[in-house]
Amino acid sequence: MTSPLGKSWPRSCWPMLFVLALSCLPGAHAKAFGDAAIRDYTQQILAGEELPHPGLLFSHHPAMPWLEKAWMRPRLAELDDGEVERFISRHRERPFASDFRREWLLALGRAERWQAFRRHYRGERDQALQCLAMRGRLARSDKDQVLDQAAALWLTGRNLPADCDPLFRQARQVGIITDFMVAERYRLALRNDNLALAERLAPDVGTEAVRRVTRLRAIRAQPRTVITAIDPASAPAQDREDLLAAIKRLARRAPREARQSWEQALADGLKTSDREAFLLTRRLALEAARQHLPEAEQWLSESSANDGFIRAWRIRNALRLEDWEAVLAAIDSHPDDDSRQWQYWRARALEQLGRNKAALAIYQRLGRQQDYYGLLASKRTGEIPRPSLRPIEVKPSELDSLSETAELQLARTLLTLDWPQAARQEWRNAVAQRDREGRCQAAVLAAQWAWNSEAVITAARAGCRGDMVVDYPLAFAEWLQPAAEELSLDSAWAWSIMRAESLFMPDARSHVGALGLMQLMPATARDVARELDLPLNGTQDILQPEQNVRLGTGYLRKMLDRFDDHPLVATAAYNAGPHRAESWLPENGHLDGDIWAEIIPFQETRRYIRRVMRHSIGYDLRLDNGEGALARRLRPVGRTLPQLACNALEPGTTENSSGEGDSKGQDTGIC
Repeated sequence: MTSPLGKSWPRSCWPMLFVLALSCLPGAHAKAFGDAAIRDYTQQILAGEELPHPGLLFSHHPAMPWLEKAWMRPRLAELDDGEVERFISRHRERPFASDFRREWLLALGRAERWQAFRRHYRGERDQALQCLAMRGRLARSDKDQVLDQAAALWLTGRNLPADCDPLFRQARQVGIITDFMVAERYRLALRNDNLALAERLAPDVGTEAVRRVTRLRAIRAQPRTVITAIDPASAPAQDREDLLAAIKRLARRAPREARQSWEQALADGLKTSDREAFLLTRRLALEAARQHLPEAEQWLSESSANDGFIRAWRIRNALRLEDWEAVLAAIDSHPDDDSRQWQYWRARALEQLGRNKAALAIYQRLGRQQDYYGLLASKRTGEIPRPSLRPIEVKPSELDSLSETAELQLARTLLTLDWPQAARQEWRNAVAQRDREGRCQAAVLAAQWAWNSEAVITAARAGCRGDMVVDYPLAFAEWLQPAAEELSLDSAWAWSIMRAESLFMPDARSHVGALGLMQLMPATARDVARELDLPLNGTQDILQPEQNVRLGTGYLRKMLDRFDDHPLVATAAYNAGPHRAESWLPENGHLDGDIWAEIIPFQETRRYIRRVMRHSIGYDLRLDNGEGALARRLRPVGRTLPQLACNALEPGTTENSSGEGDSKGQDTGIC
């Protein structure tokens, strides 16, 4: 498609061409042409093209402040500082003002425009700006005082901005940063576990420091080598610490081998403090439990009963073994802990031990609040799990008034221009000024505009969760629904995955590089595209919503095929990877789905599963999926899965006087 501004025309002709084109078009077409031209204009700015000032082309467009900002950014070091200052002053209420001012000061400092920098720097507590300010003062020959301040900034175990490096080099050259201070920062880096910084400093500290960071790197990468290299009987204090650190590191990969190394070191004469022994024993026990080793319970019992992590993993280990007496004992060892998580598992243990009346009372209490454990509790009693619904009362006059405000109209315009981050900033800045009722109405407005991420976030921040349309939008249904049907996917589950992954933001990018609505890693996206015979040309294709949904649902189908069509295991695999999910499957027999989800080693994955399963119930209600959907998703997990069989715990169930019933060890609740 030809660019609205035309690639074959000289840049100097653009203003005339633009005005001429607009004059020939009716209003709606002119706006569409204008928006397309703005998209093209901004794309070319980002590509480094030399373009005329946007005021020549788009002076009356509501997005003009953002256009002007985009045009200024690559030119900040060269522009007249009065022009930039006036722009910032004119738009000081815009959400970008503070960050843009910082960018400008950084550009001035890095270009060594010290006079302009000094005029506009206000002493901000920003390390990069502080260093640039000191460099500017050096240019005026305030040498000794500035370098003394630089030396004080130097003494930290954290990384500092690259803007500080010229200062530090000069202070080092003239001896203000002394050898002692270099060694001190090296020690601070080690104390802060900043091995990369310590490695950079070590050559200036000396050969012993280089050996030290080499040893520390070996502890992380090759702990076995370190363990075998140290004689426990004659080890000096530092070697003894390194030996313990290497055993702890090895425990993450091989707890049994680490335990053997620990016991052998003790037998060979290793001396440790009670504190060191406690911490190492604790680490070994927790890793054994996370890796589901048979020795886990014995090792856990050797650690402190008052340790919250130890207690949690004693409960999880007992759940894995389906030792309900041990589950109950571990929970009851801390009667003051009434968290919903452990109350649910207390009820499960009571139920399995035949104490159904006591179990039912807990289930019913938990079921009044429909979080993850409340939904599980409702499932156990045979009730249909439902999210708590509190529809927002729609006020048409207030919605009309909101929709016409300049700030929210600007946010919507930016969204249509494919500037989602700018749109979100404008929206959140404007909505934050409203009272609670106004924010709740804004959530409804965002839902009406199909701006689903802002609808959900605005409602949550305003405390008006529970509106079915706002909380569980059928986002991108035009692509998700056909894909779900084609691939035989549970669409409520697929929407819940999308909600958990990106909260419906097509431009979402994670810190590890996952992209788009379904948060796909590029390598995964390429693999799925190849299997589905879909064309894929780089990051922008992955971020494109239709493509991202197609690839994400394709990957969900792939996980289901790998794990016997089990949504729970596929959910874990989607979050943590299929190899990990496979390693977590029971070696023999099966475990109830709620148990398996609870004993997953990764806290992030446990929390992810809770979110997905909780939201899937909301989507079940939205899609009118009927009963039993959660039971199917949480059916028993194993390498060979049993048939689903469900028996609800009835309110009239009683327990005998001994507290033990015929149902001990049997699952009397709904599956």
